[in-house]
Amino acid sequence: MVVALLECKKVDYDKAENAIGREAIVNSDAKWRRIQSLMREKGVNADIIQLRNKWESTIVSYKKVRDWNHGSSNEPYEALDRNQRKTKKLSKDFPAEWIELMDSFYGHHPSISPPYVAESLEDPNVDVNPNIIVDLHE
Repeated sequence: MVVALLECKKVDYDKAENAIGREAIVNSDAKWRRIQSLMREKGVNADIIQLRNKWESTIVSYKKVRDWNHGSSNEPYEALDRNQRKTKKLSKDFPAEWIELMDSFYGHHPSISPPYVAESLEDPNVDVNPNIIVDLHE
């Protein structure tokens, strides 16, 4: 179910990214109905609440794995066995395929890759003007 949900979210995300005018304004319920319809086309029959809950739990796991992999002294998530992942409070099974798929459309989202991190704000060599917001990941 997760791969199908990620694929449907990517389709929806791409559609929203390319939308203009009235097409760009879609409420959350309409978005999830669209995703539910895409899921049904893939043979997954789940209600909107189930889809939202699965998405939320997948995002939480993705953030933890991504943050873990970006830690400078951490062994890569993929190299950890299930017990090590559990000890470190990571998802016991979050395949590289899921990470790559999520990175392809959600990895640059501000909640995943914020334009500034606390370390850069403390660096005296970084000129930070609070009136200017720049996404350094684009």
